[in-house]
Order: sequence, then structure tokens, then C-alpha cells
Amino acid sequence: MSGIPAEQVPGQGAAQSVPEMLVVGVGGDVGMYALVRAFHEQYRTPAVVLSKVATRAMQDSAIAENVVVPNLDEVDVLLSTLEGLAQQHRDKVLVLLTNADWHVRTVILNRERLEAAGYVLPYPSLPVLEQVSSKEGFAEVCDRLGIPTPRTVAVDVAKLVADGGRAAVPGLEVDLQFPVVGKPSNSAEWYYVDFPGKAKIHHIDSRAELDELLGHLADANFPGTFLVQEFIPGDETQMRSLTAYRDTSGAVTLLATGRVLLEEHTPGTLGIPAAILVEPYDDAMDAATRFLDETGYVGFANFDYKLDPRTGRHVYFEVNPRIGRNNYYVTAGGANVARVLVEDWVLRRPIRPVHAVREVLYTVVPFGLLAKYVLDPELKTRIKALKASGDVVNPSSTTATRASSAGSSSRASRRTTAASTRSTTRSRRRRATDPPRPARVRRSGRPRGLSVCHVAGGFLTHGEFCPLLHLCAPWRIGTLCAHLPEISGTKRERGNSLMSFIESIRTVLAKYAVFSGRARRSEFWWYYLALAIVEGVLYFALVVPGLTAYTTATMEYAMAGDPSAAVPAMPGSLAVGYLVVSLVALALLLPTLAVIVRRLHDTGKPGALAFLLLIPVVNFILIIVWGATAGTPGPNQYGPDPKAADQPVAA
Repeated sequence: MSGIPAEQVPGQGAAQSVPEMLVVGVGGDVGMYALVRAFHEQYRTPAVVLSKVATRAMQDSAIAENVVVPNLDEVDVLLSTLEGLAQQHRDKVLVLLTNADWHVRTVILNRERLEAAGYVLPYPSLPVLEQVSSKEGFAEVCDRLGIPTPRTVAVDVAKLVADGGRAAVPGLEVDLQFPVVGKPSNSAEWYYVDFPGKAKIHHIDSRAELDELLGHLADANFPGTFLVQEFIPGDETQMRSLTAYRDTSGAVTLLATGRVLLEEHTPGTLGIPAAILVEPYDDAMDAATRFLDETGYVGFANFDYKLDPRTGRHVYFEVNPRIGRNNYYVTAGGANVARVLVEDWVLRRPIRPVHAVREVLYTVVPFGLLAKYVLDPELKTRIKALKASGDVVNPSSTTATRASSAGSSSRASRRTTAASTRSTTRSRRRRATDPPRPARVRRSGRPRGLSVCHVAGGFLTHGEFCPLLHLCAPWRIGTLCAHLPEISGTKRERGNSLMSFIESIRTVLAKYAVFSGRARRSEFWWYYLALAIVEGVLYFALVVPGLTAYTTATMEYAMAGDPSAAVPAMPGSLAVGYLVVSLVALALLLPTLAVIVRRLHDTGKPGALAFLLLIPVVNFILIIVWGATAGTPGPNQYGPDPKAADQPVAA
């Protein structure tokens, strides 16, 4: 293949002299954020992103304004909104981008209207779109060019309905061996149909399962063609992804290929890569170039294909008329995707074709989760080495890596750290920094979008809202253990033996709301240790299982970016767990306050100082200092020395 690695392109990392631009995105998933980030990294271009709902991918972004348009799927609403934006930004070059097939079709169908409004539309013509977006048309072109595709049976659902609908399904001839794969011929038509169990791709194990699926399609009056394809054996690591750009002069100026390591498994995103290892595949680049040249395609295209272990050849499934949701692997591989588009449509000048071939790991899931599902020892070793060298990227992570900043210095290029692979379910605040530093993500300390019960339970348990219970959190046990010398017997309290663990708990609970008198160190620390154990056991038994399930569901929702998907609801078990932990914490609030006040009295300090515990961070330090300070020898203004003699337990 002609072309050069992206890192050898002179000046690619430098900012280009371009007119003022504005990226206008339609759809707010992580793929759109990756595009917005690529434009910002290359040109410091701002963006406005339209979506049906506020999405987690765009939440708090400082490089993109997320505009929520509830009826965005309606053509008139979409077009009028875009025209309104164009009126507001008539002084800028407007680049319209989308990652959804149905929006691509709408844009192409209304090309003249949108171009008249001032938009740059880097998409193919309608006849080319009709040919390549149909999987049947894709297979026809591949057959002419000798590009391998899986054996396929096309089911005309409209004809099936005319022949009797569900009753006519058993008579269909499907000359394929099960299991098979089922998918729509046209993704734009698939978007508007709804039926039980709908998924982006269906894996079908038996004829009975196929008949049930086709029956659902007939009942829903699906107007398109449904394809039943031969299943190519091999796990997800045999899948491949290829991204290409063919410019308006007919030159393929960008090619990138990668091995899929993990796919998403939510129904609406099934089969979309969640992790890609950038690897060069010359045969795939050649096949894609021939296909794009044959069809006269213009713009970004994304090919899905798989290595067939039976033949050792790549088998091609489809081409998507868009850059793809997982496009950041291209930028991470060394070829910023914004550059080829701007050079072609904005600057109108030819560039040398580039290939993104630098080995880098792209992932939108935590690295630990990915490593768990990569079973091949050699692959696992490779991705661990990439993590160790900092060549792991996530478009929502804090920094760009060496791979996505080809012009950066070697030191700056190694700034990707473990933060790059942290869970995308944690809330992020993105911040646009000044050149030449890349866009960063500022993480907040508390997950966003959680219910009031979740937040209240966490605050009451962890002490952020109620600082007096700060030491009750399970992870504070280590701090308590650091003070065991005061209560373990290695340091004897003055004039008397230590109060025992059981005696301490009995004393504190007996003095449930007694704020007068004094409390020795062993009484204080044994009680706090017991409190931490109780809270920790309850938390891990009642909260952690539900929280794990909720976090997983939230992460899948965040990665899906499907505006039609329902926001995951908190499991009932998690709500009950938080309620129980919170009630226990509230029940123990008074004795906890009382023993703190008595401990202050023992050191000669007034109990009113306990109000200082309302100050975050400081409260934790004060608890340690007050708890570890020896009491005043002998009687003081608050009562007799509790260590002078055994004190009777007050009722």
C-alpha cells in the first residue's frame, strides 16, 4: 500500500493555519466526543453537539457545548435546529459531523439545504450511500473485486408479511449451518423498528430461534431486508476494524486498522468495539482502497471484518458510511482524523496519504476489566506492556498519549498514566487547556447522576455530610489500627490497666447520650474500632453487591451513548443496603458524639470544640489528635480521672 506512517508526516503535530471553524455534532456518544477532541487537539476548534438527551460523554465538557433537542430524530426539527445554529455562527466555517447512519442519510438527503446554510458536509453522494449502506450492495461490490464475504441469505420481510407474516416463516429456506448471525441490511431502517429482544446484531443458535426472530419482524412490519449470515468462528479478538478517508479528488488519504480485543454487549451496541489494539493489515488496507475507489466513495468509512481461522483470510461484513464510534483509535495511532477532513474540505489542498500504524491500545473500559476478558496469553502480555509504557488511551481520559500527539516530545508523550484506563462510569469534568497541552479531564470526587438515596446513604456512611461519623467508613480501619499501641497494651495508660474491648462498647452504649464526665483513650479507640467493623461489614454485605451491579449497568449505559435507552435504575437491594447502613449510622450518632465530648473533657478541653468536626478534612485530623492525646492527670473541671480507679457505669 502507498502511504506513510503518520509520525513521519512533516508538521502533522503542529497547528494548521485555518479559518475559524466550529464543529457541529449530531449525537452525543463517546464517538462524537472523540471527534470533538480530535478537532480540539489539532486546531483548538470549539464544538456544539446536539443530542436528544444530555449524555454522560458530553457532561461538563469545556470543549463542547451540549444542546439537548428532545425531538432531534424528526427531520424538520433537526434541519431547523442546524439552520438556527448556522445563523448564529455565520462568521465561522461549520463542519457537520454525525456517527449515526440515520442522521447521515438525513444530511445527505438534505445536502443542498444544509450547504446553503453554510455547512461543510464530508459525506458521499446519495447513490453511493444507497449502494454501500446496504449489506447486499456491499456484498455485490466485494464479489466483483474478489473480496471475501460470508455466505448470506436475504429475507425480504415486506414480502414475508405479504405471504402471511409469522405463519409464512417456517417455509423459508435457509441453507446455512447454525449458529448464524442475523442483522439488518440497512441500519437506518433498523433504527425505527421496535420489537421484543431487539439488538444491533443477533446471534442465532437454532432454526426455532431464527423463526421467532423473523416472526417478531413480521409482526412489527419491518420494511427492510434482514440478512442471515454464515457465522465465522473465532472469539472477539479475531474481529478487525478499519477506518479510511477518501478525499474529494479520489485519493484515499487515511487508513488505520486494528484488532478488536473486546466488544460491547448491551443490546443497542452489541458488536461495537470497546477495545482495539492498533495493528497494520496491508491486505485489508488494499481491499478497502479498492472498494472505495470502485464505488466513488467520499468521506470517512469504517469496515468490519474478521479473520477466518479455517482459511487464514479476512472476511468482510460491512462498511459504515461514517467514521465509527471507536474512531479515537485512529488518532491514538498517530493520525489525527480531523486533519484529513480539514485539508480536503476547508483548505482544499492535497496531502500525502497517511497510515495510523503506531501500536497503541484504545479502550473505553477499565484496563483491569479488559485484561480479565483477554484470554490469549500473548495478547495479554502485549497489552500489559503497552499499559506499562503508557500507550493506553481512552478518549474520555485525562491526557493524550504519545500515540495521539505525534508532534509532542518523548517526555510529554509518555504522560498517559493509569488514569487513562480508569472506569468511564466515574464523572469527569473536561477542561480545555491552552496550546500546546492537550485537552484534559478534571475528575470530581463523587459520581454524578445518582439518586438522592444513593448520595444520602453514601454521605451518612462516609462522613462527608456527617463528619462526626468520618471514621466509620470501612477504609478508615487502617487508621484506627495505626493507633492500636494506645489500646493494645504495648502502651499502658497511667495508673490503671486498659479498658477492654467489650467493656469499652458496653460503657459507650450505656452512656448513650451522656455528655458530661470524661472518657479515657482506650474507651474511645476500642469503640471506634467496633464501630468501623460494624459499618464495614454492613457496607460490604448490603451495599457493595448492589453497587457493583449498578456501576456496571451505568458504565454500559455511558458507553452505549444511545439516546433512546433508559437511564439505569438503582437496584432495590442497593437502596435497602444504603438505608440500613444509614439507619445504623444515625442510631449510633448520639453515643459517638457523647464519647467524643467526654474524650475532649478528659484532655481538659470544652465539648464545644466538637463543632470543629463539621469542617471537612480537618475533622479527620482532629479525631486522631484528640483520640491519641493523654488525659489530664487527676481530677479536672469535668470530673475525676477515669484512670484513677474503676468507674461505675452510668445508666
